[in-house]
Amino acid sequence: MSKTTLIVSVLIAAIILAGGYFLFFQDNEGNTNTTNIVATNENVNTATNINTDANSNENTNTATLSDIDTSDWLTYENEEHGYSIKIPSEWTVEDVELIDNPNLSGDAKFVRFSSENNDRELELGIKKVDDSYLLTSRTYFFVTYNGKYVPGDPVTIHEREVPTTVVVVDSKIKAWYLGNESTIFPQVGDRVLYAEYSVIYPLSDNATYEQNFAATDLSSEIDVIEMIISTLKLT
Repeated sequence: MSKTTLIVSVLIAAIILAGGYFLFFQDNEGNTNTTNIVATNENVNTATNINTDANSNENTNTATLSDIDTSDWLTYENEEHGYSIKIPSEWTVEDVELIDNPNLSGDAKFVRFSSENNDRELELGIKKVDDSYLLTSRTYFFVTYNGKYVPGDPVTIHEREVPTTVVVVDSKIKAWYLGNESTIFPQVGDRVLYAEYSVIYPLSDNATYEQNFAATDLSSEIDVIEMIISTLKLT
C-alpha cells in the first residue's frame, strides 16, 4: 500500500467516526430535551388538576350554605353596638345585660337568639376594642365533660376569615363558637366578637341533665349557624 493510499484511508475512517459521534450525541440531546418538556407538561397538568379540585371543594361548600332557604329570615339591627344580622323568622331575640354579676369581674352585654322551641340559643356579643364592658363565654363549661376542641369551617365577616371551633364529646358536637382555643374573642377591624351556639338542657322527670347532654348532637345544625354568622354586618 502506497503512502498516499494510507493517508486517504485514515482520513475516510476519521470522517466516518466523527459523523457517527455527532449523530449519536445529537440524537441523545434531542431525547433529553423531549423528556424535560414532557415532565414540565406533566407538572403543569398536575398543578392544574389540584387547583381545579380545590375550586371544586370551595364551590361545594358554598353550595351547601346556599341551599339553606333564607328568604323569610328577619334582619336584626343593633344600633347601640353597630351591627345587623339575619336570623330565622321563628327565632326570638333578648338583650342580656349582666350587672354586678358575682361570677364576672365587670358588667357584660350580649344578645341571645333563641330557636323556635327555646331549646337552642346563639349568644352574640360585639364591642369596640376600647369599650369597657365584657363579652361572656360559657364554652369552658364543657371541659368538665372531657370535651375536645376541633377546628370548624372558617366564616367570612367583613371580608375576613374568622376561625370557628366545635366542642366534641363522644363523637357528638355539643357546642360551636367563633374563634379557637387561643382566640375565643376574635377581632375584626375595631370590633371584638363573641358568638356561641349551644343547647338549653331542660330538666325533666324522665331524663337527668347528664342524659340530655349525652343525647345532644348539633352536627346537622352547624351549617345554619354558619349561615347566620355569615350575614353579620358591622356598621
